Amino acid sequence: MVKSDYDIVVGLASAEPMDFLERLHEVKDNVENVNVLTCLNMGDYEFTKNPDMYGHFTNLAWFYTPLTRKAHPYKTASFIPNHLHLSAEDRLSYKKTKYIYDHSVPYG
Repeated sequence: MVKSDYDIVVGLASAEPMDFLERLHEVKDNVENVNVLTCLNMGDYEFTKNPDMYGHFTNLAWFYTPLTRKAHPYKTASFIPNHLHLSAEDRLSYKKTKYIYDHSVPYG
């Protein structure tokens, strides 16, 4: 499902696909250079916190949480400065994204 050189944008806050992110590190040996764009990490994800993930995954985050601060020296996380209301437009003007994952709950 996830391949090398993917840029994956995930849903924000309660729409963050936590199950997907909690298991993402399991494909480490099969991928390189995967960027995962998050807003505010809702979990303590192995693909970010483990220094062995360097070269495989980078968490590009809108907010620096304790997780991303800890991971920054390992080069598995980085901060994306942005204006919240313009962030999607700015990202799309820089680079088109093919893969967006979120957690949606049916209404009703």
